[in-house]
Amino acid sequence: MNNAGVGLYGKLTDTPLEDKRKLFDINFWGVIHGCRAAVEHMRSRGGAIINLGSIASDRSTPLLGIYAASKHAVKAYTDALRMELEYEQIPVSVTLIKPTSINTPFIEHARSYMTNEPEFLSPVYPPEEVARAILHCAEHPMRDIMIGGSAKVFGMLNKMSPRALDRYMEASAFSQQKRSNPNDHRDSLDAPQRDGQRRGPTERRTLQRSLYTRAALSGVTRAVPFLVVGAAIATLRKNA
Repeated sequence: MNNAGVGLYGKLTDTPLEDKRKLFDINFWGVIHGCRAAVEHMRSRGGAIINLGSIASDRSTPLLGIYAASKHAVKAYTDALRMELEYEQIPVSVTLIKPTSINTPFIEHARSYMTNEPEFLSPVYPPEEVARAILHCAEHPMRDIMIGGSAKVFGMLNKMSPRALDRYMEASAFSQQKRSNPNDHRDSLDAPQRDGQRRGPTERRTLQRSLYTRAALSGVTRAVPFLVVGAAIATLRKNA
């Protein structure tokens, strides 16, 4: 399970190149090193490689652009690795987990060039949903899985009407990704500063579960489109 990752909030033109390179060293190259080591150990006896991507693997977010770029790279690497292992008939499954906003210390550990501390976009899901998906995919290989109905909604909207989604993000994401307290300039990009908590300091309400993800993991594929439509309607009503 390749889960090393750190965030970087700020406009792309305002964040230093050195910080962007550090982020890629962790988020992208960390996955590569982990996969290379795992394949060598599992080549003959088999196993499962699970890489943590993000909804940002499919859809970029303003103020979180370089993080999204690193997750796009993780997706591309994961997809290519899967095909190469299958071609060589190496018995190792490769799964990409793509969460939306998850209540972890991510925003606490992220470096920020905003005036306020970072915040998640709504809705926010519990970390247990990601853990459940990881365990499921280790035993029952899947190509990829989105965590959170909102991830599926954003993915569908991005395919159907990307420019409309651009406009929505421009109108909402800049303000929504800021907490009420000022930036304390503590982060984990260079070295760990604080840890030990499963959940983070988000001011948003955390949902108890993702019905969409649980349905997708259970194989009830017929119910998934209805759940997605329901989630889309709920999201639109909330933001109306």
